[in-house]
Amino acid sequence: MLRVEGLRVHYDNIEALKGISFEVREREIVTLIGSNGAGKSTTLLAISNLIKKTAGRVLFRGQDITHKDPSQIVRLGLCHVPEGRRIFPYLTVEENLIMGSYGNPDRRRLKENLEAVYNLFPILRERRRQNGGTLSGGEQQMLAIGRGLMLDPQLLMLDEPSLGLAPILVEQIFDLILWIRDQGKTILLIEQNANMALEISDRGYVIETGKIITSGTAAELKNDPKVISAYLGG
Repeated sequence: MLRVEGLRVHYDNIEALKGISFEVREREIVTLIGSNGAGKSTTLLAISNLIKKTAGRVLFRGQDITHKDPSQIVRLGLCHVPEGRRIFPYLTVEENLIMGSYGNPDRRRLKENLEAVYNLFPILRERRRQNGGTLSGGEQQMLAIGRGLMLDPQLLMLDEPSLGLAPILVEQIFDLILWIRDQGKTILLIEQNANMALEISDRGYVIETGKIITSGTAAELKNDPKVISAYLGG
């Protein structure tokens, strides 16, 4: 479904991504593992074309999206839920969700997708008239994911969805990710909690200083001594 080939990104004179290549197949959960500054978030930003690429190619469902406008990429079915939630704090919950369907003139589809998100997150229906900034951290993360689902994407890129959440909410978010996959979606996940990420993932790639150093099934990575030592607390 998604293929990244030889992706390079520079920030001034610093090469943040050094020719990484990987793929995500349909209905998989694939996780990118690495320490802070390894290039994980940069990878998602480059796929979404929110930052300039130095070299490389990105294919989504067989179509070259390397140089497409971010709004076109979203409409093709690839959605990016960024780190830090980035909701609109002074808009209501419902207004935040409607912003997720921006550019779609089909009012019937908007209502259907809004109802689907409310069914997935009943708490958002209860809070729909509240400003987004008044929600708890967990509710804001649900809002960010719900907003990402408003155009019914085929592939969802999630950047640190459990960041800053209490342990019980972390479990809920990971259960939610599994549920979304079970509805036929594909997920590319960045998550500092590598143990939990590998528990729900099919495959993973380990990034260090802008390069992929190893990859494998989730089971293979969980049993890799180097991965255990560096990322799993072994």
